[in-house]
Amino acid sequence: MEMHFPVRLPLTSRIFAMAKMKVTCIISLGFVSAVLLSGFSIKRSTLTLLPDAVIERFEAIPDCIFPDPRRGVLSYRVTGDLTRVTISALHRGGRVRPFHTQASRSPSPSFTATNVVDPGAAPDVEGYRLVATGATGPEVRRDLPFRYRVAEFVLVSPVRHLRDTTDSTRYARYEAEARAFRVDSLSCSFRFDAPIGGESGRAGHASLGTAGGVTTAFCEVNWRNVRKARAAGTVEWIARVTDPCTQGRITRSARVNAIP
Repeated sequence: MEMHFPVRLPLTSRIFAMAKMKVTCIISLGFVSAVLLSGFSIKRSTLTLLPDAVIERFEAIPDCIFPDPRRGVLSYRVTGDLTRVTISALHRGGRVRPFHTQASRSPSPSFTATNVVDPGAAPDVEGYRLVATGATGPEVRRDLPFRYRVAEFVLVSPVRHLRDTTDSTRYARYEAEARAFRVDSLSCSFRFDAPIGGESGRAGHASLGTAGGVTTAFCEVNWRNVRKARAAGTVEWIARVTDPCTQGRITRSARVNAIP
């Protein structure tokens, strides 16, 4: 019959075994901590690697337009980790005028807009600026060069009422110094203050002439009698423009006195 008695290890062996278990425990805890920290680092890395704001499109449709606040002109698409998009008008002289904002309380993957209207559209606008703000990334911006094309026709002096007495006593000419830009054609008419001989007015022959650096708008009318040629009334010019980016038509009128 065999008998077994517990073997008691020497004191030094027991101390070594306990130390080994402690080291193993520390290593295990260290591994768990490393895994947890690694996961946290990955999560943080994932947060910081969200895509920054990217302006994919910022354009004017059409690329020119008469400054009309009722017509949309700008279009854009911005993607990324977005919280805000702002558009400002860049005026001649350095003035920056914000007029459009699209924002979100939580980060949005994209902002898109078409036919964005500039309520302060004016001929001195030289461009537009889009600024996109992200939740984590840097602010990005893009400038869009843009100039409103405006035709101009302005009377810069009082209208003179003249009558040609050399060849015809029925010929009258109405003229005024003018400023004309991008004008393709000009027409005119004259209307009496009150009908004369059953006639209220008549269309004339319009033209623009330049002499000595001064541009003059003319309206020449052949009347049926001297009374009509001398009469007071209102002359009207209509400047027409074929450029689709401008007004298309500009009307100017002025009253003239009778010739004694």
